[in-house]
Amino acid sequence: MLHTGNYLADQLLIPFVLWFFIVVAVVGIALGVCLIASSARTLRFLGTTNRWISLRTRFRPMEAPHDIGKAIYGHRRWFGAAFAVGGAFMMFMLLASVKGAAVVSALGRSATPAVVAWIVESLRWILLAGGALAVVTGVMLVFSSDALRALEARTNRWYSASQLGKGADTMYLTLDQWVETFPRTAGWMLGLGAAIVLIASIIVWFGQR
Repeated sequence: MLHTGNYLADQLLIPFVLWFFIVVAVVGIALGVCLIASSARTLRFLGTTNRWISLRTRFRPMEAPHDIGKAIYGHRRWFGAAFAVGGAFMMFMLLASVKGAAVVSALGRSATPAVVAWIVESLRWILLAGGALAVVTGVMLVFSSDALRALEARTNRWYSASQLGKGADTMYLTLDQWVETFPRTAGWMLGLGAAIVLIASIIVWFGQR
C-alpha cells in the first residue's frame, strides 16, 4: 500500500480513501447490472429513494437576527467590567504563561515543526488581539457608550446565508432524465467505469504491501 511516512495518513487516511473507492465501485457495478438486467424495476426503486431537502428551509431559524444590545446596554457597566477584566486576564496569561515553543513540544513530534510553530504563534496573536478588543470594548461600555453605539451602527451588518446561497440547491435533473431514457447504456457505462475503479483500487491496495 502507499506509504507517505506520516502515521496518520498511512494508517487512517489512505486506507479509508481506498476502501471508500472499493465500496463505491462495488455499489456502482451492482447498480449498473441492475440497470441492464431490470431497467424498469431499478428506475422505480431509484425514484422512491430520491428526496429533495432544502437547506435554506432548515437553516432559516438559525440565521434570524437576535438583538442583545438592549440587555448589554441596560447593564453596560457590569458587562464593560467583565469584558475589560476578562480580556486583560487573557492577555496577561498569553504573554506571561503561554510560550509557542512549549506548546509545540507538548504536541509531540511533527514532520513540520516550523508550520506547527507558525500556527501556534498565529493563534496566540489572534487571541491577544481578541483580548485587546475586549478590553477596549469594555472601557467604551463603561465610559463612552454613545461612541460605542455610533461605531456599532457603522459596522453592524446582517448577511442572509439564505440569500447568498439562493439557487445553490436548485435541482438539475438532466443526468437523471438521460439515464431514464437510456437505462441500459447508462448501466454499461456505470458498470464498466466502476469496474475500472475497483481494479485500480485493489492494485494500489495490494501492489505495495
